Amino acid sequence: MKPIQTLLVALFLFAGSAMAQTFTTYTVADGLISDNVNAMDFDAMGNLWLGTQGGITMYELSSQGWISMNTSTDPDLLDDAIMAVEVTSTGDIWFGTDFGISVYDG
Repeated sequence: MKPIQTLLVALFLFAGSAMAQTFTTYTVADGLISDNVNAMDFDAMGNLWLGTQGGITMYELSSQGWISMNTSTDPDLLDDAIMAVEVTSTGDIWFGTDFGISVYDG
């Protein structure tokens, strides 16, 4: 290979590796209430709400910590298997289950 071609190939390979993407994985060991995540949505504060088979987990952006809720900790929650999450413009968070809907007013 000519020296200029070698340099261009080296630069291309370096640029490709410098822009490589990575995945970060979160599980029960990191704070999720269940590894089976069915739904998610973000609230106005940037917090991530996750509906799982074991209840609700919220990643609180300000504290960078996990908060979990289920029927044991919050008996008004209809069911632990959360199939849908929707954060409204008023701040209410709707959780859909196989047995109906629960609304959290935060």
